[in-house]
Amino acid sequence: MTTIDIENPEGAESISSAHKIPRLPARFRVKSDKYGWQLTARTTLPFIFAVLVSGLLLPNNVLGWIIAIPLIGWSAYRIQFVLHDTCHMSLFSSRKLNDAVGSAVGTLIGVYFPRYRAIHFLHHKYNGLVEDPQLPDYLADQNISKAQYLKFLIEPLWGARLIPYLKRDLLEARVVKAKIPSAPKSWFASMVLTQLVVIFILTNGFTKLPFVLSMYVGFGTVSLFLARLRALAEHQQVGSQYTDFSRSHPKNWFDTILLQDANFCYHLEHHLYPSVQSRHLPELLDELTSELHTAESMGSSMLKTLKESYFKLN
Repeated sequence: MTTIDIENPEGAESISSAHKIPRLPARFRVKSDKYGWQLTARTTLPFIFAVLVSGLLLPNNVLGWIIAIPLIGWSAYRIQFVLHDTCHMSLFSSRKLNDAVGSAVGTLIGVYFPRYRAIHFLHHKYNGLVEDPQLPDYLADQNISKAQYLKFLIEPLWGARLIPYLKRDLLEARVVKAKIPSAPKSWFASMVLTQLVVIFILTNGFTKLPFVLSMYVGFGTVSLFLARLRALAEHQQVGSQYTDFSRSHPKNWFDTILLQDANFCYHLEHHLYPSVQSRHLPELLDELTSELHTAESMGSSMLKTLKESYFKLN
C-alpha cells in the first residue's frame, strides 16, 4: 500500500480547471499563531461549555437528555474545523504545534488525528471521484426524487450515517490502496482518559449517567447531520457530473453559527490552495480566484444552495 503525502498538503490536491491557477503570492503563505489560538478557542470552548451546562444546569430527566443531544452534537461538530486546519498544517506556523493541537482536540471527540489527516487528504486528492471518502455525503444523484433527496439530507439524524462513517477508513484503504494509520494503544489510553474527564463533568461526578448516552447520540447523529449539510452545499452539483467540483459562499452569520467556521464557506479557494491559512481565504477570492468561479461555483448561502438543489430535482 502507498502512504498519503502529509509533507506536502498542496500536493494532495487534484483540482482540474480550464483556467490557469494563479501563482500564490508569498504573503498568503504567512501563518498567524494568534489566529490559530483564536480559532481553537472559538471552536472548542462551545463544546466545553455544552458539557458544563449539561452537567450543572440541565435536569436529569428525559427533557434534559433530549436538550443535551443537539447542544453537544453541534458543539462537537465545530471541533472538526480545528482538526481540519491542523491536518493541513495551516493553523499554526509550527508543524509540531499543528500536530499537538490537532491530536489534543481529537481526543475530545474520539478522533485519531493521523487517521483523520490521511482520510481528509484522500478527499482532496480524489475530490468528486469514487475514491473520495466524502463522496457518499454529497453524491445525491440527480435522478433521485425530491422525497429521496430529503431522506438523504436528514437520514444522519436517526444514525444512518454512523456505521458508514466508522467504516470509511477501511473502505478507502482498500479502494485506493493507501495506508491509513492505525491508532496505537497509547492514543487509546489518552483518549479514554480524556473521555472519562469529559464524562465526569458531563454527569456531575457520575451522578447523571444518562447524559453519557446523550453525548454519544449527539456525536453520531447531529454532528454527522451538520457535516452532511455542509458537504452537500460545498460539493454537490445537481444535474451535472460530480468531478472535482467545489462551491464557495459569501460569509453570513447563520451559516457561520450552524454549519461553518474557519472561512470554510470559501471552499473552492481552500481546494485550490489547501495549505493557506484559512484567515487568508476571503482575500484569495477577492484577489486571485474570482475569475475562476462560475455561476454554479458561487452560492449565496449554504442553506439556499441546499434548497436550490432540491428544486432542481424532478
